[in-house]
Amino acid sequence: MTATSNFDPAIFPQPEKFDPTRDNLDKAMTFGIGVHYCLGHAIAKLIAQTSLLAVVNRYPVLKAIKGPTREYNMVSRRIGTFVVRGEKM
Repeated sequence: MTATSNFDPAIFPQPEKFDPTRDNLDKAMTFGIGVHYCLGHAIAKLIAQTSLLAVVNRYPVLKAIKGPTREYNMVSRRIGTFVVRGEKM
């Protein structure tokens, strides 16, 4: 399962930490591998990048109010909720 492969500490030090600047992101298997690579990966990455940039540009100061809740199922691991407060500068 690709969801568990992204949490291999031998490949990703501190696998539970969100770090979009990791130097080995090419090893992530989130979108599959080989002939089973997701056709929509480029769109999904673009949506994520655009959304995060819009939030950070609008609210440059974000503070966590409540830590993330995690959801696990047979296919994926994900953050269910993560409450933050944004402050405009």
